[in-house]
Amino acid sequence: MRGFWYMAESIIAAIILISFLAVLSRQPIVPTYTEDMSVRGYRILMDASQKEAFRYDVYSEDFTNIISSLEIPGYYYNVSICDYSGSCNGHDPLNTNATIWASSYIFSGNGSYEPKILRLYIWR
Repeated sequence: MRGFWYMAESIIAAIILISFLAVLSRQPIVPTYTEDMSVRGYRILMDASQKEAFRYDVYSEDFTNIISSLEIPGYYYNVSICDYSGSCNGHDPLNTNATIWASSYIFSGNGSYEPKILRLYIWR
């Protein structure tokens, strides 16, 4: 009878051990994912460019309306507007030691062909 209890105890211990290992193996391994803020910034600019008022703000260089129409929670951001020759107006984030992501979106014109490049700078 004593051998029976040893055998039953061993079987119960093996079942508990196998159940524990089965539960552990089903846990998903969560990869460390860092979002590329340059791509996110481009998507934000692309979505905002669908609004006609945003395009007007870019061509009138109304930085206040441009910045207020963009929302990037948890990050600091600023914009600059460049013409196709390379001269830019706006504020570059040169005073920070943080990692800066830059996204650009090109507007072809507002009634006529006059390309403008809107640059979005994002940092933490």
